[in-house]
Amino acid sequence: MQVRAGKGAEMSGGYKIKVYGMSLGKERAIVAAMTQKEAAKLMGCSLHEFRQFAGETGNIVECGVALNQVGTVFFKPHNDVLQPFKPRPSVAERNEP
Repeated sequence: MQVRAGKGAEMSGGYKIKVYGMSLGKERAIVAAMTQKEAAKLMGCSLHEFRQFAGETGNIVECGVALNQVGTVFFKPHNDVLQPFKPRPSVAERNEP
């Protein structure tokens, strides 16, 4: 896997994993996924909502955290710079029987 300037990682076969970020009230959520559709599903929102309120992030800290565990949603409070991102089960995982 090759990380390029904090924008994502290139996998073998030409697939590119991107890191998306979204503000959820007083929290920041990030996730690494191959498509917006996949990221929206992991965050538990529709693709329309995702496109309205989320975007690809170039923050090197966020990219480093999310790319270590692709498909895991991480959260952290907006107002606490020193607190690390913590993983939580994605909405898709919580809704499985």
